[in-house]
Amino acid sequence: MIAAIRAIIIRVLVTLALIVLTCNALSLAVTSDPSNHLDPNRAESPAGIIRYPDISSKQIVFAYNGELWLVSREGGTAIPLTNVPGSYRSPKFSLDGNTVAFTGSYEGIYTINIGGASNTRVTHNPGATDLCDWTPDGKLLFMTDAFSFAFNGDGQARIRQLYTVNSGGGLPVKLPVPYGAEGAISPDGQWLAYTFYAEGRSEHRKHYQGGYAPDIWLFNLHTHQSRKITDWVGTDATPMWNGTEIYYLSDAGIEQRLNIWSYDMKNGLRRQITHFKDYDIKWPSIGPGTDGQGEIIFVNGADLNLLNLGSGTVRIVKISIPDSQLDIHSHPVDAGKFINNWQLSPDGKQAVVEARGDIWTIPAENGATRNLERTSGIAERDPSWSPDGKWIAYFADSSGEYELYIAPSDDGAVPRQLTHIGVGFRYRPTWSPDSRLIAFNDSTGSIYLCSVESGEVKKIDQDPLVKQPQLSWSNDSNWIAYARGAVGSTRFTSIWLYSVQTSQTHQVTSGTFNDNWPTFDRHGDYLFFNSARNITSLTFDTYDNNNFIYPSADILLAVPLRRDLGS
Repeated sequence: MIAAIRAIIIRVLVTLALIVLTCNALSLAVTSDPSNHLDPNRAESPAGIIRYPDISSKQIVFAYNGELWLVSREGGTAIPLTNVPGSYRSPKFSLDGNTVAFTGSYEGIYTINIGGASNTRVTHNPGATDLCDWTPDGKLLFMTDAFSFAFNGDGQARIRQLYTVNSGGGLPVKLPVPYGAEGAISPDGQWLAYTFYAEGRSEHRKHYQGGYAPDIWLFNLHTHQSRKITDWVGTDATPMWNGTEIYYLSDAGIEQRLNIWSYDMKNGLRRQITHFKDYDIKWPSIGPGTDGQGEIIFVNGADLNLLNLGSGTVRIVKISIPDSQLDIHSHPVDAGKFINNWQLSPDGKQAVVEARGDIWTIPAENGATRNLERTSGIAERDPSWSPDGKWIAYFADSSGEYELYIAPSDDGAVPRQLTHIGVGFRYRPTWSPDSRLIAFNDSTGSIYLCSVESGEVKKIDQDPLVKQPQLSWSNDSNWIAYARGAVGSTRFTSIWLYSVQTSQTHQVTSGTFNDNWPTFDRHGDYLFFNSARNITSLTFDTYDNNNFIYPSADILLAVPLRRDLGS
C-alpha cells in the first residue's frame, strides 16, 4: 500500500512540474481591459481609497500607491511627498505642520520635511514598531515589542510597550506603564491615554467582544494613578486628545460600526459623535483645525472625511492624483506569477488554475493555455474540476457577491450560475464522485450542498467555531466527511458525517482531541483523519527537566468502514 501511495505522489509531482514548466513557457500574458481605466488624456484621476490620513492647519498627508502624498486641506490635486516607493504607515504632522513623521521600512520611525527632502531615520530597534503621534513637547511617541519579553507567537504583536524618542534621534525612553498601545498624551503633558492591546499586524477582528477587545485607560504621568474610562465589551480604541476631551473609535452604537465617540474629562460623560451605518471608520487622526476647534480626518468606505469638532459637521474631501504619477495604462502582465489555486483534471493531462481573478486550463504537455471567461472586473476563484471531466466549478462575483458557477471544460460556452445565496464569501467547491452534487462552505462556517442539475442549494451544517472545514466525499457519493466543532466544546474539532440520503449529520469522534482532515479512501474501505492525541512523546530540556514540549501530537488514524475489514 505504501508503495502504491508513493507512486501516486510521484506521478502527481511530475505532472505539476510539467504544468509549472508550461506556465513559464507560455508566460500567461494578460492585458487589462482599457475600458476599466480613465481617459489617459485626462490630467488627473480620483485617488480611490487612501490610507493613514493626517491633517495640519493647512495640509493633509496620506499614504497611497506606495508613497506619501500632500494635498490642501480643502482637497484637490495631491503631490508626492516621498520619491521612493516603500512601506509607509501612520504619517503624522508635527505641531508646526512643517515635518511629517511616519513608520517606514525595516520597522523604523522616520521624519521628512514637507518642503521635500530625504528621509531621516529616527529609530533603529527591531521588532514590530508603529508611530502613535507627536508629543506636546515635540517628541515622537511610538509602540513596539522590540524590548518586551512577551513572546509574539502568532506574529500579530498585540502586546507592545510605549516609548518616546527625540525627533532628531537618540535612545528611546519607556513610558512608566508595563505595556500599552495606541498612546496619546494630553496637551498639558499630564495624562497618557492608551489601550492595553494593539490591533493584530495582519489579523483584524470585526465586532470582537473577547479578551483582547481593547478599552481605553488613562495614566497620570506625574502621580502614576490610572483609571479605565470605557467599559464597552467590544472595541474602544485609538484615543485622540482635543483639550480636555478624548475622542476615540468604538462600535458600541446601535449601528455596530466603528464610529467616533468622545469622553469628557470634566464630567466623565461619553457620547457618540458620528453615526455611520454601512462601514467602519478607519485610520482616524486629529488635527488643530483652522481656528483651534479641532478636527478629525478619517476614511469611511472609499471616502475621505473631515469631522469639525466645533460644529459636529462632516464633509467629504475630494482628492485626485496626477496621471503622470500613476501607472494606469493597459499593459501585459505575466499571470503565471500569481497562481493561487489549482487542481489536476481527472485524466491528469491538464490542470485548472486561478490567476489574477481569471480561471485558466493548462496542458501538461501539448496544447494551448486557455482563459475560460476572459472577464475583466470580475473575480473568479477556487476552480474545481468535476470527476467526469466535463465541468469546472468556481466562484465569481459577477452578481456583486461570490456565487457558484460551472463552465464546460472543453469549449467556450457561457457559464451557468448555480447559486443565488447573496452576501458572503464562499470557499472550496468539492464535487461528488458522480459529478451530480457540489459541496462548499462559507465565511460563517456553514456547509452547503448544491445540485448541479437543478441548482437547488441547502445548508447542511454550520461549524460553531466558524472555520472552513475540508470536505471529503465517499466513493458512492452518499456521505460527506468534515471536521467541525464538537458538541459541548468551544475549542476542539471532531469528525462529522453527513448522509445525503437522510439529510442527517452525525458526530463520529468524541471531541476529546482535535480531529481534522477526514478523507475517504477511493475504494470506500477506510476513513482517514488526523488527530492531535499523541501525548506520550515528550522532549525535555537538556538543562531543566521541568521544561518540556510535545514536538508533535498529530497522528494519522484509519477507521475501517466495513465490519469485514477489521481494525
